[in-house]
Amino acid sequence: MLGLLAGALCTTSVATASAGAPHRGAAVARAIGEPDRIVRPGTAPHVYHAPPPPSPKPAPAPAKPQATVGVLSTAATSARQHPVYNWLRAEDGSISVAVGIYSDPTGNAPVPEGEAVLDTVMRDVPWYFDGHNPGVFTPLLNEGVGSYFDYWDGAGRQHRFKIVAVRSWYRMNGEPPPVTPLVVAQFQTCKTLDGSYDWIYDLVAA
Repeated sequence: MLGLLAGALCTTSVATASAGAPHRGAAVARAIGEPDRIVRPGTAPHVYHAPPPPSPKPAPAPAKPQATVGVLSTAATSARQHPVYNWLRAEDGSISVAVGIYSDPTGNAPVPEGEAVLDTVMRDVPWYFDGHNPGVFTPLLNEGVGSYFDYWDGAGRQHRFKIVAVRSWYRMNGEPPPVTPLVVAQFQTCKTLDGSYDWIYDLVAA
């Protein structure tokens, strides 16, 4: 159910895509390109070198009262870099985006531009995220096994995920099963411009 920022929209649901042999003509010829790091059985996992974002510095101690009236302290705490509700962020900062909700069981409604969405129709994992490519999920193509993500849900709870597999998936095959029962989240983004072929990222709790 992903859309594209330019050209045709990828609006067909994985769960409701039409059956039949995959069309390998124009769609494959217009492929968006393989991620820099893709994991296949038997290959060594990618070692993730990007450090986590620095912890915010503690606020300085309040200044002692001054005799002069009306003088304001210039000390200030660091502002948050993003909201703490409904937000998804890659450890390396390549993705830092709001998260909405997608709940159309027909898959015909387009995914909003400018944000990722939690697809509540998908049932195999607790969190299934969709995002546009080209768009907010294009940086996923530079992520691989060992990449970390943080998700702040609607209640402000933080969840940390780690990618354990990256694979391509024909949408006509329905919902992609997780590669292991330990998978708690999946990311989906378009591989071809017509939306028939996707990248699927499987993530475990980290």
